[in-house]
Amino acid sequence: MAADRTFDVIVVGAGIAGAAMAENLTDRGVRRVAVLEKESSYCTGASARSAGGVRQQFAEEAKIRAAMYSMACYERFAEIYGEDPGLKKHGYLVLATTRAGAAVLRRNMALQNRLGLTSRFLSPDEVGEVVAPLNTSDLQGATFSLEDGYLDPHALVQGYMKTFRSRGGVFEPDRRVVGFLIERGRVSGVTTTGGNYRAGAVVVAAGPFSGVLLERAGVRLPLEPCRRQIFCSGVVSGVEPHWPLVLDLDSSFYFRPETGGVIMSLAEVEPMSPPAEGNEIPLCRDHLDELARRATWRCPLLAAAEIRSGWAGLRTITPDERPLLGAVPGLEGLFVAAGFSGHGVTLAHFGGEVVSAAVVHEDPRCGDPAAFDPGRFA
Repeated sequence: MAADRTFDVIVVGAGIAGAAMAENLTDRGVRRVAVLEKESSYCTGASARSAGGVRQQFAEEAKIRAAMYSMACYERFAEIYGEDPGLKKHGYLVLATTRAGAAVLRRNMALQNRLGLTSRFLSPDEVGEVVAPLNTSDLQGATFSLEDGYLDPHALVQGYMKTFRSRGGVFEPDRRVVGFLIERGRVSGVTTTGGNYRAGAVVVAAGPFSGVLLERAGVRLPLEPCRRQIFCSGVVSGVEPHWPLVLDLDSSFYFRPETGGVIMSLAEVEPMSPPAEGNEIPLCRDHLDELARRATWRCPLLAAAEIRSGWAGLRTITPDERPLLGAVPGLEGLFVAAGFSGHGVTLAHFGGEVVSAAVVHEDPRCGDPAAFDPGRFA
């Protein structure tokens, strides 16, 4: 039997959270870091199935500050990491069809502006000036920020991993973690399909598989994988590439331009266990009629859209829709970066900073991360 391999830190999962974590650890001077991934390459799971949105228009101060921290990195990503993520700051247009929803958007905007995010409230007529073909007849208002946008998650992971490996970091594909090494109440490593790996700290950043893995260490945290589907149309006459991502707050529908057409989603929250093997999530077309109804109501020119492809992925939801970032309560040496609740791309860089700081017992460079402490659900 091969001897155990030893590192300072082991990161489980090579999606965007794990990649950001690994890079942040080596940036802090931790040299013996290994990223273990059950697949043969990185960015093959939930990260690969993301719409790539980077949103800062949140309702909570902690999430706004976290998203702004990540965006500041993404704006300079090509310069820092040598990989262009194709960031398009075309904005998010968040629509409200009820007075209550519009009031919420106004409150959110006031908080965002106070924190330094440029967002503004729009009347229905002003919404039409941003995206002319939208049906605004039922709107009570909207908020719009050109500080938001979307990018290529694969490029983010590529940039992080390339930098991580250039600093001596080790990427181990085809290594499925099946358990944890625990000695005297402390995690000292993991067991995998390719042998044991020992380390002073283990970070679980395995997306929808994180809850299952943590249970193997005797830890139960509220991490619920949910299926979300995205469909892509062919070219649609009248769709402009500079349009923002349009999010219908009250109907949970969004779309944005993509290669002459649009990608769109009902933003479902459908609990689903992760697959026993691989990352393939079955695509369900049962709700395509409802998707078409919402799409053509909000943007009538999409009646000409032909669905060409689609995909499904799992996002991992927490009860308060804030990720779990930091030390796992009750088990020394174990850390988690999971439960991004659909905003993994937006919050990945922030998460990498918070958890890497916790691992090396330093203060994070991004402010107070208390709102994301896993201990809130202990």
